[in-house]
Amino acid sequence: FLKSDRYISRLAGTSEDFDIPLLAEAQKQYVETTDATIDAYAKALAEAIRNDPEGHIGTWVKSDLKNCIDVELMCQLNEFYWHHGHLDNPPGSFDSIINISYRVLELEPDTASIYADTAWLLWSRWVTWKQEPEKMPIGENDDKTAIALLLRGRKACPDNASYHFDAAMTVWGLARHHKPEYWGFILDSLKLARKTVKPDNQWLNVRIRTTLGHVYRQLEQFDDARKAYQSVLEVDPENDIAKRLLKEMDEAANTNNGQEI
Repeated sequence: FLKSDRYISRLAGTSEDFDIPLLAEAQKQYVETTDATIDAYAKALAEAIRNDPEGHIGTWVKSDLKNCIDVELMCQLNEFYWHHGHLDNPPGSFDSIINISYRVLELEPDTASIYADTAWLLWSRWVTWKQEPEKMPIGENDDKTAIALLLRGRKACPDNASYHFDAAMTVWGLARHHKPEYWGFILDSLKLARKTVKPDNQWLNVRIRTTLGHVYRQLEQFDDARKAYQSVLEVDPENDIAKRLLKEMDEAANTNNGQEI
């Protein structure tokens, strides 16, 4: 039993008396010890991987990836493979990072950044396949795979405005230069970002609303673009970008007899 911050144990006729720290102090000690252990482990992993240029650790992990549960190790291996793309098959395919990232997401499905990073690698591989299929034979449908992964992230991170914004920006280059049909995905992601962003996060609010304006202009939905830029001024009245773009749209409409460009 507890008495005056001490633990009294009585068993089989014996009595022991232990001093116990206050709960807050005990929790602080626990957190500090845990953090130090985690930091030491991360440094040890980094050192081991740094001294393994041939990638033997990664080969071992990938040989039984479905049973790997060490997220710290897998994340550090992803950093390793980013700088050692020649070890992939085919070289430069990002295959190791992509496969490891899928495993990390199985273990920690709400790790928002991994969805966007992996999706970017996937559609980048698709571009290489499109341009040089003999060099990248495994990239044929990776644009669709990237979108599917981002939709999976949308379900896993429904209230994460930063995720929805990052998902939109991840696909921006794909839509602009290769697949204009993906503007719809970008627009949906930005609408979700605007719906879930915290009102006091001015920076993200401005980014989302400004980018919405850019997408609407890309889709030639000029009334919606104007509304989006005007909404920027609702949260940042002195925003120079929104002011300039609204002025440019007004001038374009006047110069072209009401037809904006």
